[in-house]
Amino acid sequence: MTWRFAPDLPPDTPEVWQTCDGFHADQNGVYRTGWVTTGAGTSISPNTDIVVGKYVYDASGTEELISVSNTFATGPVAAQIFAGTTDRTGGTPRPLFHEGIVSYGNIVLISTAASATIASRTIGAGANFADVGSTPGAQILLVNPLNIVIGLNTDAGGDGWATSDVGDYTNWTTLEAASGNLRQTPGDITAGVILGNDVIAFKNRGVYRGTYVGGTVKWQWNLIHAEMGAWGPGCAVVAGNLAYFVGDQGAMSFDGANFQKIDDGIQSTLRGFLSNTGGQVEDYDNAKVVYDKPSGLLCFFAQGAATTLAPGRLGPSNAKSGFYTYNIFSGMWGRQSRSTNGTADSFTAVYEGRKPILNYQTGGWQPVTTITLWNSTDNEVVTLDTSVNATDVTTYQPTIGTGKIGRRTGHTKLTRAIPRWTYSNGAGSNLSTATLKTCAAYAYNSILQVKADVTPTSVTLSGNQYWADYQKDAQYHQLDFKVNAEACIDGVDIETVPAPRY
Repeated sequence: MTWRFAPDLPPDTPEVWQTCDGFHADQNGVYRTGWVTTGAGTSISPNTDIVVGKYVYDASGTEELISVSNTFATGPVAAQIFAGTTDRTGGTPRPLFHEGIVSYGNIVLISTAASATIASRTIGAGANFADVGSTPGAQILLVNPLNIVIGLNTDAGGDGWATSDVGDYTNWTTLEAASGNLRQTPGDITAGVILGNDVIAFKNRGVYRGTYVGGTVKWQWNLIHAEMGAWGPGCAVVAGNLAYFVGDQGAMSFDGANFQKIDDGIQSTLRGFLSNTGGQVEDYDNAKVVYDKPSGLLCFFAQGAATTLAPGRLGPSNAKSGFYTYNIFSGMWGRQSRSTNGTADSFTAVYEGRKPILNYQTGGWQPVTTITLWNSTDNEVVTLDTSVNATDVTTYQPTIGTGKIGRRTGHTKLTRAIPRWTYSNGAGSNLSTATLKTCAAYAYNSILQVKADVTPTSVTLSGNQYWADYQKDAQYHQLDFKVNAEACIDGVDIETVPAPRY
């Protein structure tokens, strides 16, 4: 069995990480540090705090960041574009969600259901957004490989869908354009993704597949599951040719034929994190899942509503700051509680759509995360960094910890704990550069005791393997390893001596 983060399991479950903060699983199932914003970001000057952002590109690779600003009192007020010194506004729609922004070749489209229209502009051109006539408003915009634009949750109703003509984003009324409603299960359409050429649309209860067939029918819709669903527009994403989504049933994957649960051992913890955000109760529909292609990680962010009061939606001043991760290759979860070393900065948006890039580092090509955040404190876009060192991480302490080690029938004397520091996927462990090399060791006299009941013993990691010499007798022991350097770990070996029965 591979050690994995599974906080919902009983604390004495063997080979389970119960504590995880700043460690994430790689494609081999090894946990590694990383993912903290470091250094200064890219300064931009929005109208006010940004709540929605998405990167788009034209055929030549020209990059633009489409953002939506917010007053925190009345909601989104302006759609802006940032590409170098460019700042373009205009157009009626002010998307509440990232999913109201989509690129269509060299064109970027934005919309909301309330706006009853779609606005467009050419990427890289010196023009503002302009409303496109005779188009529907839609909370969610998608483009499939057939160059058809699909709108979900439209101005014709929360359960409405509409599609453009093939290859023409301006024509929504003639030729192959179509529209309708999905009413086999109740409620609004909450999310949607493109899987192959098809549209997978979600409600809170109900998963639908839309297939373009042409002719008189044009689009054929089938209910493929009546109970599963997604909470909100950001709660569904495609990664590695699978659709992933999260809703009342937990976190799931869908390969086009079968559904698979992916959150065993963490469902309750993840649900609690994604629910009460920004001071609101059960604000699930603003949760955001972003896929980071270089690392293979799905990143789960708990965003509050776009009108959540300052200081922000993502923290760290927000109690729901940080994020959880799921590696689509190893099927393992991770977590961290902060996106930055300090506690002063506040983040109000997580962006998606950044192009994956590779940086050459010592030892080979290393993936660089594409996850970026809006730092509303410093008015800058910052990127999470997979490299962690003692300079970047001083007050924040990446931590990974075991469950309870021991037995119900007697005491155990734990003499030494040897973490399995290792190398994986081109990255290694060099704890000699860390200024923090500590094991917080908790001794319990009962399986019913929790960490709040116990004062830990601090043990310095030492020796050529950076182990912890503990030498303590108790019924159960729990060990949290804290390091502020690049580190990979795939478990821990424990030296114990059975103690007498009590």
